[in-house]
Amino acid sequence: MAGSKRVLVRISSFLLCIAAFLFLCMIFMISSIRIGLTEKHIADVINNADLNELYLRETGTIRIASGAYRMVFSSAKPAAGSSLADMIYDLIDEKTRNEYNITKESIARVLKHPKIKEFLANKTAGYLTDLINGRTDASIARSEVIELLEENPDILKEALGKEPTEADYEKVISYIPETVTLSNIIDGMAGSLSGSSANGAANTDLDVNRLLGMISVVQAVLSVRSIVLLTILLTTVIFALILINKSNKRISLVYLGISLTAAGAVYLVLWLLIEPIIAAVSSGINIQANLLILLMARVKIAFLCFGVSAVCIGAAMTAGYSVLKQLDIHPSAEAQPV
Repeated sequence: MAGSKRVLVRISSFLLCIAAFLFLCMIFMISSIRIGLTEKHIADVINNADLNELYLRETGTIRIASGAYRMVFSSAKPAAGSSLADMIYDLIDEKTRNEYNITKESIARVLKHPKIKEFLANKTAGYLTDLINGRTDASIARSEVIELLEENPDILKEALGKEPTEADYEKVISYIPETVTLSNIIDGMAGSLSGSSANGAANTDLDVNRLLGMISVVQAVLSVRSIVLLTILLTTVIFALILINKSNKRISLVYLGISLTAAGAVYLVLWLLIEPIIAAVSSGINIQANLLILLMARVKIAFLCFGVSAVCIGAAMTAGYSVLKQLDIHPSAEAQPV
C-alpha cells in the first residue's frame, strides 16, 4: 500500500512539475513582450528606420477603413517589392499626380522628413501598445494632420515642388479620413482579408468578427490580469507540491528546480532562434524581417535575462536539495537511563 502511495505521489509531483513549467513559460513570454514592446521603444525604432526601405513581399490590396465611410482602394495592388512610397503613389489618382507633378521620389523625400517620421512613429507605437494593453485610445485625426502640415509647410513644398496654396491644402486634406482609430484599422484589415467587395457584406462582417475575436484573445493573453492569474496558479502548484510531499518537503526543491531549469532552457533556445523565427513569421504577414527584428530586440534581451535567471535559480534549487540532504541530521535513538 505504501509503495502504491509513493508511486501516486511521484506521478502527481511530475504532473505538477509540468504545470509549473508551462506556467513559468507563459509568464516569461507575456512579461518579455510587455517589457520589450514599450511605446517609447516602438516609436524610437520606427523613427530611426528608413521608411523607404520597407517593402512588400507579395502583391496585395490596400484597404483603409474610416468611421463614417470605407475607402477601398481595390485598384491599388502594389506588386512584390513595392516600397511605402510606391504604395502611397498608387493611392493618389493619376489626375492629381499629373496636376501637382507628384513622383515616387518626391514622396520618398517627404517620408524622410523628421516631423513626418516622428508623427508616424508615435502614432504607430500608440496603435501597437493599444493592441498589447487592450485599449483603443490611439487614433489619427484629420485635424492633427492639418496641424502638422500647417506647422511644417516645407513638407508639402517638398512633395509638390512649390509653395503650397490653400487649394493644395484642401486637395491633400480630401484624401485624409476624419479620424482613423484602431477599430477602423482592424475593419480595414478584415476587409482586405475578405477579398473583393463582390464577396458580399456578410463575408466582410464575418471576417471583421473573426479578426476582432483573435485580437481580443491576444489582448487578454498579454494583459496584466493574465500575469496575475498565472502567478496565482503557479503559487497554487508550489503549495500543492509541498503538500503532497509533506513527508519530504525538500524534494519539492528538485521538482521546482527542474521546472525552472527547463523553462530557462526554452527561453535560451528562443533567444538563439528568435531571428530565424521572425524571418519565418514576416514571410506570412507580408513584411520584411528587418523592422520586426529591431522591434523585438528588447524582447530578445528579456528572453536571455529570463532564461539565464531561471536556469541559474533552478540549478541552485536542485543543488540546494543535495546539500540539505547531506547536512540532514536524523534524530538519534532516545537516550537510555544509566
